[in-house]
Amino acid sequence: MLRHFIRDRSGNFGIVSALLMMPLVGVAGLAIDVADALTLKTELQDAADSAALGCVSACKISPPIDAVDWYCRTCRHPGQ
Repeated sequence: MLRHFIRDRSGNFGIVSALLMMPLVGVAGLAIDVADALTLKTELQDAADSAALGCVSACKISPPIDAVDWYCRTCRHPGQ
């Protein structure tokens, strides 16, 4: 009876599918998380770029290198 059970291969597909389901779901979740993180990074970079352009245009500072110098002089954090 035990030899017959060990040699029986009829349920292998179900067992292998069940064992592989967890890693597949994990990889899919990781891919979704990475895509969301990259989207968020892009949105934050766009917001930072817009803020920098808005600051330069509002302050009417030209050329851009002068805007960087102005920012460094006026926007220092306490303790620097």
